[in-house]
Amino acid sequence: MALIGNIEAFTGVPEEFESYIERLEHLFTVNKVLKNLVAPKKPTDFTFQEVKGKLIKHFSPPVSEIYERFIFNRCEQKADQSIFDYSVQLRKLANSCNFGQCLGEAPRGRFICGIKDEGTQKKLLDELDLTFQNACQLSLASEVAQVNLLSEGGNINALNKGKHRIPRFRSTLSADQSCKNCGRSHYRG
Repeated sequence: MALIGNIEAFTGVPEEFESYIERLEHLFTVNKVLKNLVAPKKPTDFTFQEVKGKLIKHFSPPVSEIYERFIFNRCEQKADQSIFDYSVQLRKLANSCNFGQCLGEAPRGRFICGIKDEGTQKKLLDELDLTFQNACQLSLASEVAQVNLLSEGGNINALNKGKHRIPRFRSTLSADQSCKNCGRSHYRG
């Protein structure tokens, strides 16, 4: 079988051999795929543009918009995922969904629904003119504040660790005294 395309001869440098073999395998794979795509004709029966179109169609099939939106709408912030990483993930997923004019609104809604902190969700839902960018900024600020509180909370708890509460009021009644409210004797210990 005659190959379409060519590859330079191996230079003899041992460090480059692995890369050379990889390029050679890709050339063989593309030629085999191309031969199968155009069968029973030969690849040489087609123009370069036709060959290129067939290979692109084979190696880069069209993406299902419905599937991409399905994946987008199921996206939620993972337990160990930061707000920033979650917003980046949503932006990336939104790009393949073909939202058109709704490109700003769809990520905003999904972002609010998918964040794990309910307090932050409530704050975002209270906003009237909220954009995706503003939602990300407010959520990031809330996340930073929570992290700071947790780190400071550990220090505060360490200071209060050895202290015990002393009851504010002690009963002045002994077991044989009568109650000031009802006049009966109550056991107070």
